[in-house]
Amino acid sequence: MATYVVSDIHGFYNTFLKLLDNIDFDMEKDTLYILGDLIDRGPHSAEMLEWAMNAPENVHCLLGNHEDMAIPVLRDSLSDLIEPSMIWYNEPWSWNGGRETFSALWEKFGLDGIAFRVLPWLKSLPLYFTIELNGKDFLLVHAGIAINGARMSDDYISSGNQDFIDIPRVGENWAQSLLWIRENWLYSNTPVPYDYVIFGHTRCNSGLMRDYVFWSAEDDSKGRKAVDNGKDTFVHIIGFDPAANGKVVEKIDIDTGYGSLGALRLDDMREFYVSAEEEAKELE
Repeated sequence: MATYVVSDIHGFYNTFLKLLDNIDFDMEKDTLYILGDLIDRGPHSAEMLEWAMNAPENVHCLLGNHEDMAIPVLRDSLSDLIEPSMIWYNEPWSWNGGRETFSALWEKFGLDGIAFRVLPWLKSLPLYFTIELNGKDFLLVHAGIAINGARMSDDYISSGNQDFIDIPRVGENWAQSLLWIRENWLYSNTPVPYDYVIFGHTRCNSGLMRDYVFWSAEDDSKGRKAVDNGKDTFVHIIGFDPAANGKVVEKIDIDTGYGSLGALRLDDMREFYVSAEEEAKELE
């Protein structure tokens, strides 16, 4: 039995299946957490969403900002009975890959499938998970947290979930911050009350990662280094929590971008990667 975390699959369904094969994932015994953004930009968003909806109980999915952007568009299109080819949606989803995904969902699921399967499932997705494993506690979230309270997000604002969420040990966060926050999370050195915070949303090889020297522990007894910027591999942001007697806290970004897809095994923190280049050719 093992526990894995994946994020930001973005419609790269065949690559995702290859990753499961690479880690020898046991659908009956292992546990998988997917931290949102199943859809958009890749070639097989509808297939990826169908897999997640039919997955067993040991597969847990979070709401990502792309699913959150999709919800109001799908809801409004159903109320107006508008087909994808006829709609011009004035929503962030429109310029974030939603047009192709909307058409694919309509073709695969149809009106009734979207109304009675897809939309209710998307609306049921949580915004975070907390788990304990091998004496360590983990907070799993799509984009990050506003550690100083319910702060405005750093990116687009969807007309989706507007709730305020009470996160254990952290306090109240606006749903849109959990889904969109970037700089106010990545660059914050405010102590985090978990051993590990695992998140996605910001690509590990993005300019936000390459151009910033992250805060880090001055003396890490385990020999770990601060961030290694600008690669398609996970980014570890390491720091001491002065409120916890020097406990080392790690924030780990696992959004590897469109060149690869990665899984983090929480039992031993081992990282696994597969290339997405073959499936990406379908977009050319």
